[in-house]
Amino acid sequence: MVNNGMKRPRVIWFNIDGLRPDIFYNLLDSGRLEGFSRLFSEARRADKCVSIFPTSTIPCQASLITGAMPAGNLIFADAWFDRYGKFPLFRDYRAPKDGLHLFGYRPYGLPTVILPNRDDHPLGEADLSGSTQTLFDSLKARNVRTACVFNPFSRSVNEWVRPARSDLIKYKLCQTNKLPFSVLDKAVLKKILYLIEDEEHLQRVILFNLPGCDGHSHLHGPASQAGYLTNTLDNILSNIINAIDKRHGEKECFFVLTSSYAQTAVSAMDNRRITENRLKSIFDSFGCICYNPAEHKKVKKTSAVILAHGNCANIYIRNRSTERWYDPPRLREDLVDIAEKLMELSKRQRGPLPPGWLDLILINDYANSTYNVMKDGELYGRKEFFSLQVNREKYPGASGRIANLRSKRSSDLILLSNCDEGFHFSDFKYKGQHGGLHREDSLTTLMFAGPGIREGTLPGMSSIIDVVPTIAAIYDLPVLGSEGRILPLFSS
Repeated sequence: MVNNGMKRPRVIWFNIDGLRPDIFYNLLDSGRLEGFSRLFSEARRADKCVSIFPTSTIPCQASLITGAMPAGNLIFADAWFDRYGKFPLFRDYRAPKDGLHLFGYRPYGLPTVILPNRDDHPLGEADLSGSTQTLFDSLKARNVRTACVFNPFSRSVNEWVRPARSDLIKYKLCQTNKLPFSVLDKAVLKKILYLIEDEEHLQRVILFNLPGCDGHSHLHGPASQAGYLTNTLDNILSNIINAIDKRHGEKECFFVLTSSYAQTAVSAMDNRRITENRLKSIFDSFGCICYNPAEHKKVKKTSAVILAHGNCANIYIRNRSTERWYDPPRLREDLVDIAEKLMELSKRQRGPLPPGWLDLILINDYANSTYNVMKDGELYGRKEFFSLQVNREKYPGASGRIANLRSKRSSDLILLSNCDEGFHFSDFKYKGQHGGLHREDSLTTLMFAGPGIREGTLPGMSSIIDVVPTIAAIYDLPVLGSEGRILPLFSS
């Protein structure tokens, strides 16, 4: 038995956005996290677990819950553009309308006036590939009851706890540093405790998503996670464990701890922030008409879509020969030409931006279904570039993560900021960022604990897409579309 003989297993899964494994493991091993130690002091951990790419919130959440890469589940980024079809589709989960729709809300309407429920499917269901199962889809087939808290991908879950209007207001206040992010995580804790204490029969698989660590790190930098863990999250975890222990006993459960991505330290200085307007002005100088939802009602009349977030920016370019979006751009004439101009421009001062803001560019090679890499003006094949020792260390697992990126929603150019020098794509004065391929973005926390799970280190490199097939294997179930592997939890 994969679950070591337990007839009716129960899995409690904690996902802490942005959690750096180096900071967390150091605190855990030094005995400074009493709550986490109750569960994970003798756990099986991954010393090297990578996220997907891009290391952004929505695609990482989608890959965590499906075990599939973006090419499989079709959630390419926090914002994406689908150039095919009669009407090109623009999606931005960071914008208020799409962000609310992600959780099944409308901005206005009856009966609640503000944030009523929508009549259609939440975007977390509608945009996810229909051929790729969620963990909840798989467990539903075996009548295993499930719940998830504050996760946007809820297809087939029995109990979906969404952010309430008050939670969304708190999030905005925390984001602008008017409230500490601990307030948000404590609001999530209240909902978690209510779920645990109120249910007559506690669900067999429960996913708790805690967003505060990520937001706190954006504002104060990744190094501040040590204080956030000891002062806020450790106490929250203790409260959850106590509530579960009263119901079933913690020793009767399997526990999983993940972070969907991590964070890199960047600079909040104005000359290290590549704002949206600065990026658009660069493309304006190339003769591109950049799409702006507030100004352009029809994307067909524009020639570039720019979606920048954190340590990467996704760029879509209209075919400059046919001037049609549904014709993929030409590799040399459209994409390499612009990439070369960007690389050359990044070597010179532009306004407040000093030279050196661009690290590398990924270029979509439609003919060969891959991405090529441009670094310092030189063009490389993906495998060639990322097989170099220095790049294997700097961008862990990058070749495979990029290989499983291409879908109909994939961008044409992906710009990676030089975060080693503090550069990032943002309008905000953040001190921590994610989104790229950099080591600090990419290495994540992964731990399993429970009856029969052997203490130690998982062999080789793990991935966040391994979590779902491993949990499903405890119930002797497959997850259709999952690309991860079942991790050896019960063997040495």
